Amino acid sequence: MYQSTEKGEDMEEWLETDELKSLDGMMTLAFLPDGCVVKSIRFYKSSEETDREVIKHIYQRQDFSCFMIDEDGDFRVISTDARAAINDEDERARLGTDSDYLKQMYQPNGTYTPGIYYGCICDDLERVHLTIRDCDKPFIYRVLHDSKLLKYQNPDWEATDDYVIREDQKQTFEADRDIEKIGIHKNPFIRSFIFPRIFIINPTGEGMELLN
Repeated sequence: MYQSTEKGEDMEEWLETDELKSLDGMMTLAFLPDGCVVKSIRFYKSSEETDREVIKHIYQRQDFSCFMIDEDGDFRVISTDARAAINDEDERARLGTDSDYLKQMYQPNGTYTPGIYYGCICDDLERVHLTIRDCDKPFIYRVLHDSKLLKYQNPDWEATDDYVIREDQKQTFEADRDIEKIGIHKNPFIRSFIFPRIFIINPTGEGMELLN
């Protein structure tokens, strides 16, 4: 089915969007038997490549996990925990009404959020990869098309004390507060970060994990 959308031509508007927008004002929806909804829109390749439009597909599952891929094969995999971490860091809305995770769709290649898998599936083997950024260490891990696992130094990593509890953060519980602040010193991405692992699955269903 089709659904009309706002065009969201202004960059600030679509970067802060709380809903999907298509440049042609039309979104295609496909409802799969497992409850997954696939939304397809026409949009800019990324926030740095606004001179090029591509088709983007967003797979939204009932468990709130999400898979985004564009016509070039560039994709992002956002687990339920990773989506919750993105939400906890900023918006703090109820899952299902949150929108911060949608901004991953506009991030240029090479810009990574901890706990989210980035990669490419295409017929160019040099572009095929799976990448994830460490949540609290200055490293990026990448699996190549030939199953090689690489570890890179993250040039954009900066040490932060955002999740170190300080005296001014300690609060006593107040019964008249609408929301009790808890866990404010915990890095929300820790629970969603998983080191990449390589498995070989045979047509028979049997498989093995490669260890180094």
